[in-house]
Amino acid sequence: MSIGREVAEMINQVSDSVIPAFKSAAEELLKNSGLSKVDLLAKALVDLIAYSAEEMTSSVP
Repeated sequence: MSIGREVAEMINQVSDSVIPAFKSAAEELLKNSGLSKVDLLAKALVDLIAYSAEEMTSSVP
């Protein structure tokens, strides 16, 4: 499985109950970024992968 698909699966597992906490920020990004929805989502996936990799690396003694 590709890393993109793995991250997509992680996103699908996130509870819908947390959406309201991020909804206004997402709407603001969509409104002001000048990017398509797909491009914004792709950037978010890349950032999530980078954050996860950094978090894993920093937790290794």
